[in-house]
Amino acid sequence: MILRSLESQPSLSYILSNFPGPLVDYNVMPSDVKDAVKQLERSRVCELSGTSGGNHGDLTVEWIFLPSEAFRLPENLSFNFDPSPYVVPQNAIYLHRNLVKPLTDNTIGVDDDFRIVRFVGDLDLQGLSLPSHVSQAQTQRFDTAMKEFLRQHFVWCLRVHICGGDVLEDFKEEDIIETMRELGFRVGSDDEEVETPPLDDPLWQTEIGKVCWEMRVRSSLAGYR
Repeated sequence: MILRSLESQPSLSYILSNFPGPLVDYNVMPSDVKDAVKQLERSRVCELSGTSGGNHGDLTVEWIFLPSEAFRLPENLSFNFDPSPYVVPQNAIYLHRNLVKPLTDNTIGVDDDFRIVRFVGDLDLQGLSLPSHVSQAQTQRFDTAMKEFLRQHFVWCLRVHICGGDVLEDFKEEDIIETMRELGFRVGSDDEEVETPPLDDPLWQTEIGKVCWEMRVRSSLAGYR
């Protein structure tokens, strides 16, 4: 299967539980970050489900992408990585407590169209209703930085689930293969040579395109080019 050429990654929560690194202290959210998120207009309800927490007892502020693990992202690979840019209110989200584990387990993610993608079929939300998309009322309040953190989290979800062949109908294998062909990869022996699009081609900026780019720079792709 072509998907075997993708590099699978464990969920961020699994990494944190089993391989805590020297940056783990950055995951302790400063009180000023929590307070800043709670004071935002977008934080009156759970920012994904739109559910009110009553007296806010069911709502909590959580990281979108764990600061201690951000060095694992391809764009952050560095011996001297500084997680401080991830310790900001834009990388935090007001969530219903029933969504905290699914988010950190990478079993749900938000794509560029603000679709809430479920990556497992037996997701237990303990009765919480989760819509197909983040409401427009909420997304209008998401700034550029927050959207980028959501995108990074979603790309990690793809690495966890697509690589294991466990993703549902949202991202089928044929979609990945078709995107690869459009990006100039020769997936099969009968494929015609296709010119690789320039780096500013919008297709590289799609979620599947970003995964394909990572595939391109890894030696495991040698047999597919």
